[in-house]
Amino acid sequence: MIPLVFAFAMMVQADAPWYDPSQAQCYISLANAPAGAPRFEDYPAVAHPIAKRAPVQLRTRWDQLFRTNLRNAAKDSPDFAGDFVVAQWGCGASCTSWAVVDPTAGRVLTVKGYENVVGIQAGDDARVLYRRSSRLIVTEGSADDENDSHDGLTYLVFNGKGFRKIAFYATREYCVPTYYGPR
Repeated sequence: MIPLVFAFAMMVQADAPWYDPSQAQCYISLANAPAGAPRFEDYPAVAHPIAKRAPVQLRTRWDQLFRTNLRNAAKDSPDFAGDFVVAQWGCGASCTSWAVVDPTAGRVLTVKGYENVVGIQAGDDARVLYRRSSRLIVTEGSADDENDSHDGLTYLVFNGKGFRKIAFYATREYCVPTYYGPR
């Protein structure tokens, strides 16, 4: 029975489209970011103890729509820019929604046009990358799933009140092809 199952698996793999290197998909990640790309340590942040947490302020329709995710994140330990919390949740296949919550003031901060990040990454999981010790956020993917020219690494710097885009590296320029088959 085992040889038959093995032969069937080999037959399926040989006929599968991902077996052909010409069918490879591209991705970009911090691991293959171009030389000179911004680094987390270039944008340091200092952590402070949180004396009292404020209720999350739901000011926009988007905030209200995702209130449970935002409120749950506000209870977490700070994980970005010293004192802030990044909230992330799924928004469909290969999609991540995110916002930054200030647990002491209750503010919800988003980057207009970057609330959702869509795309295929190495491992297809982390699309929003950040550190508590840094004010830098990097998104891997596209904010616009209709336009592949927006797919890549986007570098955003946080100033305590909002974000500024400082760099973008397109996937098509720094592509690492990936496929499932013999190398």
